[in-house]
Amino acid sequence: MKISFFEEFPDEKTLGKIKLIKFPTKLIVAAKSVKDFEKIKVKNVKETIYWPILDKKEGYWLSPFSKRTALLRTIKELENSDCKIMWDAELPTRRARLFFTESNNFFRNRKTILEFFRKNGHRIYVSETMMPGFLEKMAEFLCVNFSPYKYKNYKIKMCYTSMRRFNLEKLYKRFADGVDKYGDHFLVAFGTIAVGILGNEPRLKADKLARDIKIADKAGVKEIVIFRLGGLDKEYAKYLNDLS
Repeated sequence: MKISFFEEFPDEKTLGKIKLIKFPTKLIVAAKSVKDFEKIKVKNVKETIYWPILDKKEGYWLSPFSKRTALLRTIKELENSDCKIMWDAELPTRRARLFFTESNNFFRNRKTILEFFRKNGHRIYVSETMMPGFLEKMAEFLCVNFSPYKYKNYKIKMCYTSMRRFNLEKLYKRFADGVDKYGDHFLVAFGTIAVGILGNEPRLKADKLARDIKIADKAGVKEIVIFRLGGLDKEYAKYLNDLS
């Protein structure tokens, strides 16, 4: 199994945690522009992927409810770059007013997003919230769920058991179904082992992370992503190094 990492707040300290890892890994790094992303240099990393984020007032994550000017700016940058992308497909949470201020732009933004995916899906990893199966179609309409069948993208299902209770048997089935449908284009994200932009994400204990990874491995998942590198310590690293 391949083990990769998100890093939402890249700096010398958080990126320096890569020294604890003894295996080839992939790093998905947040930045507000391609220019800022290209300044980030990390040694001993197999691959670095660009995670575009917006200002908080613009929606931070990418959806049809993001500020249209910000969405157009970001997509234009991405179209002029050939880097691989991690599209964080989440609806605004602490900027709920965007549901009202951008409602008139929803269908235009949705069209813009889908056109970008049709052209560039093969180089996009999409980070999506794990939700009940009956909501998947609605999520697809809202552009927070993208099918590799349609766009050739990679699907990363966020399964943060530190933040939400999951039935482990059902979780195994969801993972196995994802592998059956999408093969190597289906990934799972685990954590959290450090706080993110919300500022209140609980830290998952190492034994619980080990449990989650074992479930994914049993289901046939070929790659997982851990949120986030900055939370790595010797306890987590020992387990991950042994696993690899």
